[in-house]
Amino acid sequence: MIHRYISNIGEFNLNYSIAVFVLFICLMSVVDKSAAHSGRTAARDGCHFCRTNCKAYGYTENTRHSHTRGKRCLDSNDPLHNPKKSLTQKAAKRTKAGQGVMTNTSSYNKFTYNDSTRNKLLPLYLKNHGATFYCSCKFNKHKDVDHKSCGFSYFKKDNGTKFIQWEHIVPQSVIKRYFESRPPLGDMHNIVPAVGKINNIRSNYPFRVIEGETRRFGKCDFETKSGVAEAKESIRGNIARIYFYMESKYNIKIDDVSRKLFIKWDKLDPPDKWECDRNILIEKIQGNSNTFVTNGCLARWSS
Repeated sequence: MIHRYISNIGEFNLNYSIAVFVLFICLMSVVDKSAAHSGRTAARDGCHFCRTNCKAYGYTENTRHSHTRGKRCLDSNDPLHNPKKSLTQKAAKRTKAGQGVMTNTSSYNKFTYNDSTRNKLLPLYLKNHGATFYCSCKFNKHKDVDHKSCGFSYFKKDNGTKFIQWEHIVPQSVIKRYFESRPPLGDMHNIVPAVGKINNIRSNYPFRVIEGETRRFGKCDFETKSGVAEAKESIRGNIARIYFYMESKYNIKIDDVSRKLFIKWDKLDPPDKWECDRNILIEKIQGNSNTFVTNGCLARWSS
């Protein structure tokens, strides 16, 4: 009887001790949670940002810190804090690979290439010009290409010949080499309508003069050979001025061979009325002009 009584007392004390311990842990958790300030801890250095209640804990808002004494926290702009490779490292790697230097990030880009961009370009051309860039083929609001309007033909049936696509004169792949994120693929000064097949065949080839080429698209004077593309003489100046614009605005470098060619093309093929009108129309939508076209238009049409 006495033994059982003592045993019960011991069991009660044990249970009471456990209950008190659990209660203590819970209270500590609540206190810690209420006193904490939010912020993600970085795997690189074990630090986090102070987001709320910063002044109460002696920190400045949005600065990185650690509760470990003597711990050094890297600034958020420090490449070592960034889980991605630093811009300097990437630029060096790309330069070594001969791909150019990445000089831009997402700091400037309102020219996103999406349906909104394409929906603005289509009526711009339909109301004013309505013809493809390389072949001068007429097209309608459904993007159907009128082959008879330009003498376009192809040796086999191909859906790519039926519709227009939006062609980037400075290719998308080239632009992306210079941007870590959000490249300005939607800059309208660099985009023209083209027969889909022509757009696909041009790919990202640089422009050159091809001697003695065989016409593959009927009366359309556009050819590719050995990794280069040739456009008709009446739009070569347009191509040059677009490349000059993209280099000036985004620091997308032009190689020496192309530069010599483009300087020549710019002189031999000055802006015509449609190129000048297009420049003004895009400026109204996009907010900036291609100054190389503007200057050429002033020189040719102001007198």
